[in-house]
Amino acid sequence: MSADTAVLAEGLGFPESPRWHQGQLWCTDHVARQVLTVDATGTVQVRHETEDRPSGIGWRPDGGLLMVAMHGRRVVRIGAEGGEVLATLTTHGTPYACMLGGDDRRTLFVTTSEGRGDDPRHAPRTGRIEVVEVEATGVGLP
Repeated sequence: MSADTAVLAEGLGFPESPRWHQGQLWCTDHVARQVLTVDATGTVQVRHETEDRPSGIGWRPDGGLLMVAMHGRRVVRIGAEGGEVLATLTTHGTPYACMLGGDDRRTLFVTTSEGRGDDPRHAPRTGRIEVVEVEATGVGLP
């Protein structure tokens, strides 16, 4: 199978971690330090701005957004529409992606590493999957 792609949105810094949520494409822009939504027409809307480098994103059952903040070694919980940071969780390594899972969706999985070498085939194997049980709703940990 082969296919050609079409450009949905352009002029972004370094978009990553695309996720489909509530009828829109969400992603982070690592360079612009933003969480974005993109609709079917390619209209980009900034949902959250941060001083850190955002990476992976996901959602809580209550609609709260989870965003990895790489340099601060944190996962932050943001209101359902973006904007205000409601809670943070510090990780042991530099986080790259996160998701809630487990049978009851109360386990937060965070992929982390101590850094990247010039050639990942020869870099120390410092990658981890960190976990924490979280409250499903309300304030507190992401």
